[in-house]
Amino acid sequence: AGLWAESGDTTTALKVIDLIHEQFLKELAQKYIVEGQLNAGDIAGTLRTAEQVQDAKNRSESQNKIVRAQIKSGDTTGAQNTLGALQQSVDLIHEPDAKCKAQLDIAAAQRDTSDQPGAQKTLLIARETAKLIQDPSIRVDRLIDVANVQTSSDDIAGAQKSLADAGAAQPVADVIK
Repeated sequence: AGLWAESGDTTTALKVIDLIHEQFLKELAQKYIVEGQLNAGDIAGTLRTAEQVQDAKNRSESQNKIVRAQIKSGDTTGAQNTLGALQQSVDLIHEPDAKCKAQLDIAAAQRDTSDQPGAQKTLLIARETAKLIQDPSIRVDRLIDVANVQTSSDDIAGAQKSLADAGAAQPVADVIK
């Protein structure tokens, strides 16, 4: 299925995917199909394919790619609609690191669709999710990622708070990439 999708034949890929019984392989093929559909400009088909992905993390990754394509094409309304579905997928992710990364994707998309209040709200949630990460180095990395998106969203005070939560004593300008 992946080979057909990569070659642009997403119709055959979608037919073949029903023959795949191993969930991991099916979702891998769906990722290729999403890429192929996006490359062909088939947003509606891509949305349908993404909705069929069972794993919330994998589904959210596909939906984020769709949002990015919609933003790039100037379809802000479509991107905002897809963000709603993306948020529902992210809510189902249980692992804090993956959930935080997906929340950062949402916040960046909200920022890029001029939804600053939504981005700030999502970034506050992402910061709290990052604090749940058990591995200290990953937790610090994610908090710095939150601060980066906050800075690009002109929320310097929020970025400073995220850096403080990460244990950084330096000003935002010294830490942010």
